[in-house]
Amino acid sequence: MRQLFGHLRGNAIAYLALFVALSGTAYAALGKNSVGSRQIKRGAISTSKLRSNAVIGSKVKGRSLNASDLAAGTIPPRTGTLRSGETITGQLMIEGRASGVNQPFGSFGSFQLTPASAIPETNQHIVTGSTGPNCPGQGQADPGHLCVYQTASTNNGGATLFDETGHTGAVLRGFGLDVLSVGVGQVFYSATWAYREP
Repeated sequence: MRQLFGHLRGNAIAYLALFVALSGTAYAALGKNSVGSRQIKRGAISTSKLRSNAVIGSKVKGRSLNASDLAAGTIPPRTGTLRSGETITGQLMIEGRASGVNQPFGSFGSFQLTPASAIPETNQHIVTGSTGPNCPGQGQADPGHLCVYQTASTNNGGATLFDETGHTGAVLRGFGLDVLSVGVGQVFYSATWAYREP
């Protein structure tokens, strides 16, 4: 018995190593940066395994992401001047209650992208049908023309476009629309608009 205890005491480390090896547990001493892309299986690293702000712009391969890969509001809207051939579109609505005839109601909208030069009054059109001169249809305009397509109207005695100062004339940063009431009652006007840079 004494020999058995002596043997175990002398070989305890060896038996422990044998036990660990046979139990399937392994340990490897890894050096710094020793795990590379070859050792990581596809899909093994998910978003939940990444620390917040761990991936920054300089770590992302160029042209590997598009806008749909990013959270809403991450990319600010483009501002500045329209490029040649570019079309901008929008909607506007006017609503109110008139207490008499020829009471004005208006709305103003700014362009996110501005034309390279002001749009002259002769190139501003209110279209009451589906098309008009220089206005081939909703969402479209001939180069250099602003087309406002009326989509609904109640108690409307006439609509007029105006510039950012409230006067008729050339528009650059946006435009407004005034509607005059025909009589007492609800006034409603809605439209879509389009401008195409020459």
